[in-house]
Amino acid sequence: QVLASSEDAAVRKGVCRNIAELGREALPYLNEVVSDPEQPWYVVRNLVGIIGEIRAPYSAEVISHLVSHSHPKVREEALVALQKLLGSGIEPVLIHALNDTDLQVVHRAIAMLGALRSRHSGALSFYLKALRPDSQYSDGTRAQVCVALGLLGEVRLTEDITTVNVLAEILARKPGRKLLSIGKKASSSESSAVRVAAARALAKMDTEEAIDILKEYEKDKDDEVANVAKEALQRK
Repeated sequence: QVLASSEDAAVRKGVCRNIAELGREALPYLNEVVSDPEQPWYVVRNLVGIIGEIRAPYSAEVISHLVSHSHPKVREEALVALQKLLGSGIEPVLIHALNDTDLQVVHRAIAMLGALRSRHSGALSFYLKALRPDSQYSDGTRAQVCVALGLLGEVRLTEDITTVNVLAEILARKPGRKLLSIGKKASSSESSAVRVAAARALAKMDTEEAIDILKEYEKDKDDEVANVAKEALQRK
């Protein structure tokens, strides 16, 4: 009741802390409350976070239903809690979340797949689709995918395309440039934010091929891209 009625964030935080200290003793109550569709979304979100911290695997079934909750903040918190409960077993749930209607949920799913270094076919196909030059995904989503590729390292996404190929192509996307492996259009340009994310991903890989590509961008017209390339080369 306090979580639902109090407008004081400090009070709500204190209540959550007290519940969490009860540990597994509180789980029957928590599981019941978060399963109640009449509960306010912010109450459900807070309690889902507590369930995740308690880390009792048998709560995973209850939380799994909340990845389809009507409020995106609950869906996002459910993903975070499920990773604590299931570890890498959350991959199929994250793949499903890539199609969420809320960008923040999608970005959370991409980040979590990246942290898992997932090679799930659903993740790899999404990465390729998101980075196509004719993609309808936002720059924020495309940049997040570049980060995930950097964490994945130098691996094959298809028989003919590697993560390095894709990131190199992102960097090469300037007006009038011919595209290579993953696009249908003859030419395209890429935003600064996405090109910078691609450069950072290549720098994180720190392989000979990635470094060779970055050498081409030491004097890029985009100062941030150039700086990322220079810093990576200085570490060699």
